[in-house]
Amino acid sequence: MINQELMRIQHEQGYLSEAALNELSERINVPLHRLHEVASFFPHFRLEPSKATVHVAVCRDMTCHLRGSPACRQTLDDFAKAIPNQKVHVEGVSCLGRCDQPVAVSINEKVFVGESVGRLQTIIQRMLAGEAIEPPASNRSSRGWKIDPYDGQRPYEMVRKFVRMHIEYQGWFESRKTQFAAPAAATGPLDDALLADIARVEGCPEAAIAHYVRRSKEERKREREFLRTRPWLIPAEWVLYELGVSDLRGMGGAAFPAGEKWKSVRRSKTKDRGQSMPSDYIPDNPQAHPGAPPPIKYVVCNGDESEPGTFKDRELLLCYPHLVLEGMILAGLTTGARQGYIYIRHEYTEQIAVVRQAIEEARTICAELFAREAAENLTFKLADVYVSPGGYICGEQNALLAAMHDFRAEPRNKPPSVSDEGLYGQPTVLNNVETFGWVPAILNRGGQWYAEQGVNRGKGLRLFSISGDLQRPGVYEVPVGITLGELLKLAGGMADGKELGSVALSGPSGGFTPRFVKLKSTLPRLSKQLVELGICRGDPDHFDLLDLPLEFDLLKRQIMLGAAIVFYGDQANILEQSLNCIEFFANETCGKCVPCRVGTQKLRHLVGEAVKGRPLDQQLIADLNVAMVEGSICGLGQVAPGSIISILNHYPTSLPQSPQAD
Repeated sequence: MINQELMRIQHEQGYLSEAALNELSERINVPLHRLHEVASFFPHFRLEPSKATVHVAVCRDMTCHLRGSPACRQTLDDFAKAIPNQKVHVEGVSCLGRCDQPVAVSINEKVFVGESVGRLQTIIQRMLAGEAIEPPASNRSSRGWKIDPYDGQRPYEMVRKFVRMHIEYQGWFESRKTQFAAPAAATGPLDDALLADIARVEGCPEAAIAHYVRRSKEERKREREFLRTRPWLIPAEWVLYELGVSDLRGMGGAAFPAGEKWKSVRRSKTKDRGQSMPSDYIPDNPQAHPGAPPPIKYVVCNGDESEPGTFKDRELLLCYPHLVLEGMILAGLTTGARQGYIYIRHEYTEQIAVVRQAIEEARTICAELFAREAAENLTFKLADVYVSPGGYICGEQNALLAAMHDFRAEPRNKPPSVSDEGLYGQPTVLNNVETFGWVPAILNRGGQWYAEQGVNRGKGLRLFSISGDLQRPGVYEVPVGITLGELLKLAGGMADGKELGSVALSGPSGGFTPRFVKLKSTLPRLSKQLVELGICRGDPDHFDLLDLPLEFDLLKRQIMLGAAIVFYGDQANILEQSLNCIEFFANETCGKCVPCRVGTQKLRHLVGEAVKGRPLDQQLIADLNVAMVEGSICGLGQVAPGSIISILNHYPTSLPQSPQAD
């Protein structure tokens, strides 16, 4: 793969030299312009050597910005300028995924967190002297979360159960050959007694079998023959049934039901090699390349996690890698996918090492399970970790796949969906780290158990990354539907005697919401729902945000709810914080579509001028918002104006005013 080879070269040489690129071009038989096409896109790659021997990158986004990264960066830059021969280079960098321990600073690609400026200067000096300085190792012990049904012991039990169930059903059908072979029986409906008999095998819920048979009745006349020849679909139906009951959602932001996505991939058909890659990714005919990937379905885990304020997947990959891998294996067995990849951002070096070790262990376990003669038709291979070359845009699923195809990480227009044409143009299950991580617990304890964990109309459990002006920022496993106030209490409340001023409920994407919200005038639909639920009593124009239930459907299209929640004290300059969010999107846009490429730069200029005290053209902001929301290809451009739009809605007095005429 081009990207992975470029990552290797840069790690060895410090940059991508012309000689190394020429050698790579010849070795893998790829035109040199293709290598430059990729290398010039991703922020991690450098095409020129640097005079510096120590490279310092200070996180500039959200929590780190709030907690002093601009001053830290300026001090380190002044320190670097005093060192002869430009041996130290200091720059800003987009979120490093350590928002719970600000300020995060990368020194020669080793991330140090929560260090004083003086300590950072000492580390730089020691690295200049040739010392190998390593950050303290992260805590890998169990967090005691309910997501782990095994309490850290003997993982992959649900994969073992899937295989046992498959073998049991295969034997059950084999023992009833004559019953199924009879012409009348083969075409007749399955009676209740037979359904109950099937359901008793290896504990598959009878409702799951009945659900499967009802669907097969509609789609297939010869349901008995279908079941007899495909017994492995019974355990797959068990998985889909429990996911449906649980109402497990995608935890990457869109909250799409995971079971529905898996069903879609299972129904989708693979394409032959001549059609196996979308033309907008791979311009060449794959048949011309002997190494073209086979026409199989895939599973891809999105562990890019580059949005400011989000770091929950970092903890899951570090402490519970086997749960994530087990979820991926079960997705493969359920949908018929044959190979899986896990895509992790390159800044997560510890996580990459831990997951690679876990993959080796999982391969050994699965090889033993699938090698059993009775387990025919069951196979799934976990491939190596795909290390991201950087860029927030890679969190968008089509951009992520483009990077894996060794192209610029640019999103594409939809349709087709990833479930139909994903990796290498084949049907693909693409879910977030947390989504896969919950699957073993749901199958172990039942979908109903998971659904009942929610509160205030919510279903299930989820992880939140919370940071900002807090006593105890971190990752918290909580019921879906928990109120914002209860979440704040878990984090110990506001730090340093601050009062809560505003909250970013979805990192930089959802804008800022004040503690007390004028619901009726700013969010009328949400106001009506909260009144109906009895949550909002009295005057809905003075709603306390701390009473807001954090539930998917309640907030859908009204307040954006993500995995990242950032709390701001009442002394924070909210307009300046809005500019920080806009600058993030302006830095991270891929530039493919005009509304996003031009719109983010225009927003940065307009809001930057407002921070300096110049009046803001509110109509132009509103027009830009419409153009970007309706015209951008992916979510980056669609949410980029969110922070300044929230200022217009909730903080109009924070904007500079035009001078009054005499």
